[in-house]
Amino acid sequence: LPRLLRDAGYRTGMFGKWHLGSKPAEIGYDEANYFHSNGTFYGRTAIVDGASVTVPGYTDDALGDWSVAVIQRAHADRVPFFLWHCTQVPHMDHTFDWPARQHYLDLYDVAQMPLPSTWQDDLSGKPPYLKTARSRTRALEYGYDDPARIRRHIQRYRAATTQMDATLGRVIDAVDQLGLSDNTWFLFMGDNGWQIGEHGFTSKVLAYEESIRVPMIVAGPRTKPGVDERLALNIDLAATILDVAGVDVPDAMHGRSLLTPSADWREAFVYEAPTPVLGTHPVMAVRDARWKLIRTYDPDSPLRVAFTELYDLRNDPHELRNLADEPEHADRVARMAEQ
Repeated sequence: LPRLLRDAGYRTGMFGKWHLGSKPAEIGYDEANYFHSNGTFYGRTAIVDGASVTVPGYTDDALGDWSVAVIQRAHADRVPFFLWHCTQVPHMDHTFDWPARQHYLDLYDVAQMPLPSTWQDDLSGKPPYLKTARSRTRALEYGYDDPARIRRHIQRYRAATTQMDATLGRVIDAVDQLGLSDNTWFLFMGDNGWQIGEHGFTSKVLAYEESIRVPMIVAGPRTKPGVDERLALNIDLAATILDVAGVDVPDAMHGRSLLTPSADWREAFVYEAPTPVLGTHPVMAVRDARWKLIRTYDPDSPLRVAFTELYDLRNDPHELRNLADEPEHADRVARMAEQ
């Protein structure tokens, strides 16, 4: 993506978390200051102007500074820009916490934090291994069998997200102050869902809604406030950005521009986590606008389906009632398994 945009005359910048085997310059970024993977919120080691340095203070403040500077330079040079601002926060730090500053913690009353309705899920109807899987045992280490400790984690997560949001605000303000708002698009997306007590779990990878759904906001000169109910995927971001930039989308890209008309849009998608990770067993799922079929596979014999789940998301949005074994849904299970 950055190489295609650079070839089309865009200045390309990447700042923040980098979690790939390559380096930003190798795939087309003109400018990049980055830190690898996850870590502390304060005093991170980063690659800045090609050298490894310790960045003082809050990591995302530095990230905001870098992003504002590249926008200002591009504007001064009268060239269009593409910026990937990849935040560290709100990923947990290495103490498995969200150490937000006290000002942001004070914004949220722990006692008022909402408990997930499924935090006491006994996991009936779900793969038996989940009762002792990392998603559940790590959650118990966090104290997710105690409502007060779940609320504390939710409070700290919200505070950390709000602290990050203040940095994003500075970047958006820079675009406004330079008079670029009428010609700039913002695409905001999280990189994964996260369970904070839902079904008694923590973490991600599992095919339940809180794990697979991510926030996405698109705001640009031609957008209007509203919710698009189409099934959007992370792979649609590249096609959307190229569409905005007037660059042809390569045939090899599977994503679709979110700006295209909704006719002939996807009606379902496959979610896949075929390699055991973070204590999960291999899992594949199909989700459409209403239904979700999840197949968990035997990690020792990965072609063998060990457990099947079917959920009616319209009537059971929290995925508590597995319908896979009910005779009236046998045809649906077979069709979705074929998908």
